[in-house]
Amino acid sequence: MASYKKISTGWQFRISYKKRDGTYGTKSGNNFRTKKAAEVAAHNLELELGKGLKLEAGKEPFVTYLKRWYRLYKESSLRYKTKASYNYSIDRATEFFGLTPIEDITEDDYQAFLVDFGTGKEVFKKPHAKETAAKIHTHLKSAFKKAVKQGIIIHNPAEDAKVVAGVAKKSEELKYLSLKDQELLRAVLTYKMRPNNPSRYICLLSLDTGLRISEVLGLTWDCVDFKNNMITVNKTWDYQNTKDFDKTKNPSSMRTIKVNALTLQRIVELKKYQEESNRQFKDLVFLTYQLLPPTDNAVNKTLKTYLKRAGIKTMITHHGLRHSHVSLLIHKGFDIQWISKRVGHENASTTINIYMHILDEMQQINDEKLELLAAEEFDNAKTMQNVLKLTDFVDSGKKIDPPQTPLNQRFKQV
Repeated sequence: MASYKKISTGWQFRISYKKRDGTYGTKSGNNFRTKKAAEVAAHNLELELGKGLKLEAGKEPFVTYLKRWYRLYKESSLRYKTKASYNYSIDRATEFFGLTPIEDITEDDYQAFLVDFGTGKEVFKKPHAKETAAKIHTHLKSAFKKAVKQGIIIHNPAEDAKVVAGVAKKSEELKYLSLKDQELLRAVLTYKMRPNNPSRYICLLSLDTGLRISEVLGLTWDCVDFKNNMITVNKTWDYQNTKDFDKTKNPSSMRTIKVNALTLQRIVELKKYQEESNRQFKDLVFLTYQLLPPTDNAVNKTLKTYLKRAGIKTMITHHGLRHSHVSLLIHKGFDIQWISKRVGHENASTTINIYMHILDEMQQINDEKLELLAAEEFDNAKTMQNVLKLTDFVDSGKKIDPPQTPLNQRFKQV
């Protein structure tokens, strides 16, 4: 049976339960606005106890549980960069909660953690951006959710928490090449290409596909379908840390896309060169003399060289080639859902949010096109009036029946 008590902060319930060792313990819940709410919570807890709720496990420090949860349920499926992000979250939780038992962390405690991380006024010595705080919140909330499901705690203290930011997110300028500049770059990249400079081939392929740098570097020859002019992205190359293959950014990044046949004809040159010079490693498409893919710095230096050679003033990095490709597709009227799948976004909303500026430009262009179309349609209507000999009927304003022909019986006055 549960007992109830009115305290200064609301209603409290307390129940007793039998532990695995045969002894008895108690569990309480506090801060309920009404006695009814406390009764509902107590009843739910008693039901869970009947199913084997592991209340003793709630004595374990939250960070200990967090590390085990990460190791068992997350680590094996994550990319290197994502692993680093989770470890950052674990370190921050350790810094704030210390050895606090998981069952003792209340909603107020967790919200205080988010506030302090965002503002940096107490435990954390500097404020943080909302994006960073939101990522940590996502990780910890997921861990608490698992603890609830496992019967270790009653409710998730992070469920209704609000992320707090003390640093404004830096606005990133979306840099991309105009359609004319893309033509100029393609011209200089393809002039006297030499397979001993794979960075030029990377820039050309990226301009025509919008692949991320890690996706391009991770391409192997079995991913290139020369017969059907297709490329499959099923892995990446970690050029910063492991110098080896890695998972794609997300499941949606695994895709097969159509590629310009002329671009693939250039890529064939690399395959022939590798076979003739016996320079092959892990079946990679792009290799340097060191038998490793070029670094992102090497690709960016090459790109900068050829942008200058083409007389292009807009200086972009490799990622700007991805933006340029999407810009081209949007301006040519390709469906946004199709574009989203082509570049490996999780959904079309991501594409829309990133390229909103370009979409707004296209909105203005389409509005102008609509006005021209309307004017053209009225001109066509006037021409049709002449063909149907409706000039007097329209211009005189008199109610004169037009000459009845099989065609103009279906026309009304314009």
